[in-house]
Amino acid sequence: MLTIQIDGLDRLRQQLEAFSDRRFAASIATALTRTARSLQAEWKDELRSRVDRPTSLTTNAPIVRQATAQNLVAELAMRDQLANGTPPAQYLRPLEYGGGREHKKFERALIAQGSMPPGTYALPTDYAKRDAYGNVTRGQLVQILVQLAGGSVRAGYRRVISASATRRAQAAIRAGREYVAVLQREGKLYPGIYARVGNELRMVFSYERVTHYRRQLSLADRARGKAQQVFNREMTRAIEESAKRLAAK
Repeated sequence: MLTIQIDGLDRLRQQLEAFSDRRFAASIATALTRTARSLQAEWKDELRSRVDRPTSLTTNAPIVRQATAQNLVAELAMRDQLANGTPPAQYLRPLEYGGGREHKKFERALIAQGSMPPGTYALPTDYAKRDAYGNVTRGQLVQILVQLAGGSVRAGYRRVISASATRRAQAAIRAGREYVAVLQREGKLYPGIYARVGNELRMVFSYERVTHYRRQLSLADRARGKAQQVFNREMTRAIEESAKRLAAK
């Protein structure tokens, strides 16, 4: 969540003698909410332009909680809760601040079932199947989890795998499309997940100790730099609108 301090309200209040405290507070709430929505739109634009093939979940990640006359706080934040999957607040953090990232749900499942060494990350290779957004397909992730777990998944991860997905994964094994995990280097095989294709093993995920992202976004910095300017504009508009309604009474 982004917190921004707005200045100048005390001076403005002294100039609006005709306004009741409630009317003044309502104008502030309107200006705060409009400021947050304006910055939200800019965040969405930056996500669309700076993130490679963003999903709708990513571009709609910025959310606004409106201010009220009783609570003069408008919140602009990244969605941090989802029923399933990794919330945008988590997977966008490395792009905003750079550096490392937390384990994804898929990686936590691999570690929990003993298919990936703790402290490593699963990085997809060119042999991973991708969807239209460049992400590894859910179907392949499910097949890998089921096959490496021997047809079952530990409690806590079972909800991501449906019965039909399990049947498809087992059918893939019978068809010879088997995934294997290499936890430490074995000859020419480096740690990772391999797909057995005929007599060959092709690396689908590489296990790496360190993963680092360069900073690609500047959402918070841009918002802090523009918030006061946007609020001043929106506060002037809210005061003018409220004054017209007052004069019309």
